[in-house]
Amino acid sequence: MDSTVTYRWLEPQELSRIDPVFAKRGWIRLSEHFSRVLVAERDGEMAGFFCFQGLPFMGPMHIVESERGKGIAQDLVEQMLAWTDANNCRGFMVVADSPHTEKLCKAKGMTRVVSPVYVMNGTVSDSDIEKDEV
Repeated sequence: MDSTVTYRWLEPQELSRIDPVFAKRGWIRLSEHFSRVLVAERDGEMAGFFCFQGLPFMGPMHIVESERGKGIAQDLVEQMLAWTDANNCRGFMVVADSPHTEKLCKAKGMTRVVSPVYVMNGTVSDSDIEKDEV
């Protein structure tokens, strides 16, 4: 007879329990400050986990039409990357919604995601935020 599966949130200091899986799969390591992990355990052994993580999203970027082609986009990218390095950023995502953005991402050695990506809007609306700020 199988024992019962229990579910609990890992404490930040326990995140290392899933490091071997992340290393094997080539996934970006979790930040203890911006991640939560729900783990399923059977007899004290991990049976599975599901992560919520705040992976930084870089963008959007916009260059006014009259300033395009003058190196401003490249300079912005270089300065943003210097900032991520200085702040020990664990990784980030970029939506390459233009051919130029895709070219910059490739030039920086970014990995193109081939998996389907889905978006779910949060449950807080702008009007809710405005009410809370008043």
